[in-house]
Amino acid sequence: MARNEGFFLWQYFEALKKHRWMIVFTTSLSFVITTLVSFFVLSPAYEAKLVLLILRAGDTKQIGSSANFNLEEVISSASKMPEFTMQSYVAQVQTDTVLQRVIDSMRLKEHDTTRLKSQVTASMIKDTNLIEVKAVDADPEFARDLANTLGNEFAEYMTEMNLQKLTKSGYLLEQQANEEEKMLQKAMEDLNNFLAQPRNSNVLDQEAKNLTDLLTRYGNAKIQAEIEVQQIGAQIIELERQLEETPQKIQCADHRSLQSTDHPVVPRVTEEINPVYTMLKTELTQKASQLAGKKAELRTLVASIGEIEKKWATIQEEMAPKQTEYERLKREVERHTNTRNLLMEKVTEIRIARFINQGETTVKVASPAITPTTPFKPNKKKNMLLGFLIGMILSSVLAIMLEFPGEIMKKKEKET
Repeated sequence: MARNEGFFLWQYFEALKKHRWMIVFTTSLSFVITTLVSFFVLSPAYEAKLVLLILRAGDTKQIGSSANFNLEEVISSASKMPEFTMQSYVAQVQTDTVLQRVIDSMRLKEHDTTRLKSQVTASMIKDTNLIEVKAVDADPEFARDLANTLGNEFAEYMTEMNLQKLTKSGYLLEQQANEEEKMLQKAMEDLNNFLAQPRNSNVLDQEAKNLTDLLTRYGNAKIQAEIEVQQIGAQIIELERQLEETPQKIQCADHRSLQSTDHPVVPRVTEEINPVYTMLKTELTQKASQLAGKKAELRTLVASIGEIEKKWATIQEEMAPKQTEYERLKREVERHTNTRNLLMEKVTEIRIARFINQGETTVKVASPAITPTTPFKPNKKKNMLLGFLIGMILSSVLAIMLEFPGEIMKKKEKET
C-alpha cells in the first residue's frame, strides 16, 4: 500500500514536471492580473482615525449625591446629566441625527446619512473610556475632515443633549419649588391659625408648667409642714412629761417673826403656784396652738395639691390632642421648608452648571484625525501574494487533471 502511494506521488510529481510551463504561465498570468488590478483598477481608500475621550460620572462632578434613598437622592437624580454606557456612546456616534449634522456642516449635498454611515465606523477601545472613530474615503483630506467633523459634531450633540436635560430638569424643579412654596405658605397659615386659638397647645403647655411649678412649691411646703408637725408633736410630748414631773404648787415658809411674850417664834408655811409649772403649761398651750395651726396648714396644702393635680390632669387631657395637632402642623411646615430649600438649591446648581457649560465636560476630542499618507486598502502585497498562490494552485490541479483524468473519475466513483 505504501509502495502504491509512493508510486502515485511520483506520478503526480512527473505530471507537474511535464506541465511545468503551463504552471509557470498560469501562475505568472494570475500574478500579473492581480498586480494590475491592485495598482490600476482598484481605487485606493484612505482611513483617518479620531479618538474621543468619554468622561464618566466618576471623572467629572455631577449634581447631587446621596448614600441613602431619600428626597435629596430623588431630586439629585432628576437634576443629573444623562449618563450613558460606553456602548451607548458608540451607538450614538453613527445615529442619523449626528450624521445629518455632519452633512449640514460639511455641505455634502451629494451625500445622505446611509452613504455616510457606510464610510464611518466607531468602536470602543478595550478597558478604556476611549472611542475610536474611523472615516474612509478615496480622498485622504476628505477622510480627515470627515473624521474631525464627526467628532466635533458628536461632542456638540452630546453637549446640547446634556444642556437640554439640565434646562428641562431646571424648569421642572423650579415649577415644583413654586408649588412647594405655595404649600409652605398654606402650612404656615394653618399653623398660625392654630396658634391664634385662645387655648392652644402652647398656652396649655405654659399653664401646665405653671401648675407643675406650683405643685413643686406646695409639695416642698407640705414636706416642711409635716416635718414641723412632727417636731412640734415631739416637743409637746416632752412638755407633757415635764408637766407630769413638775408639781403645780410648791410650799414656802414665812420666816417673818410674830412677836409674843408667851410663845416662841413659829414660821408660817404657805402654798404658792409653781412658776416652772406655769411656764411649762404656757409653753405647752402655745405648742398645742402652734401644732393645730400647722395641721390646718398641712390640710390646706394637701387640699390645694389635690386641686392642682386635678387641674393639671385636666389640662393634660385637653392638651394631648392639641399638642399632637401642633406637632403635625409644625412637621408639615418643616417638611415643606426643607423640600422648598432643597429644590431651590438644585435649581441654583443647575443654573450654575448651565452658566459654566458643564455639558461640554462629557465628551472631548482626545486625538484629532490627521491626513493619512498611505491607503489602508487595497493591500497590494497581499493581493499579489494571493494571486501568485491562486495561480499556482489552480495550474497544479489542472496539470494533474489533464494527466490523470481516469484516476480522478475512479476516485470520485469510489467516494460516491
